[in-house]
Amino acid sequence: MEKLTYEKLRQIQHEEQNSSRIQAVDENFYEMLQNYIQELQKAYSESQKKGFSSNVVVLEDELKNARRAIETIYDIRERKIVLQAMATARSKKETEIENLTPEEKKLFEALVKGLKEQRDQFLIKILSGEQKPELPIKIIEMPKIEQKAPVIPITLIRFVKNIDAIVGVDGKTYGAFKNEDIAALPALNAKVLIERGVAREINLKT
Repeated sequence: MEKLTYEKLRQIQHEEQNSSRIQAVDENFYEMLQNYIQELQKAYSESQKKGFSSNVVVLEDELKNARRAIETIYDIRERKIVLQAMATARSKKETEIENLTPEEKKLFEALVKGLKEQRDQFLIKILSGEQKPELPIKIIEMPKIEQKAPVIPITLIRFVKNIDAIVGVDGKTYGAFKNEDIAALPALNAKVLIERGVAREINLKT
């Protein structure tokens, strides 16, 4: 499986934004995205342990920008899939849509199936002059895409020094904090702060 880079991610984003067609990606594209973000989080956390440096800032920016790019790519591909599903549901022909990942293909098929069923239950009866149908309220069941993202453990800490806001390994911004403030942070971030003498762990076990 090809390793994803930020440059490649931006290229994919540019291609999706500048075409009405869904662009070809690796069939393991979403797994590649997940691995890429996890690697960035790990590298960012390890850099934080070494103290503040330009590398920490670079990795923090890349993590933020990568998340924005991924969300944009997903939104664009999702919109294209929905539009194609609507066109297919209205047509009597079976349409093959290219360049979908396995997860996206399941989504497309579920959308087409649901839209066709709604159309048959409502519009066709009106056009044929049958008894006025009730507005269909059937919910289209969407395929569940397995989420492999790990649960991030949390540690409760008390700050003993003032500190500016930090970005956690989960991508969220925490702080700023003052002396004696108490906060629940991702365990990796909390460990770094404790090792730097900025905070102390609060043990709730009795």
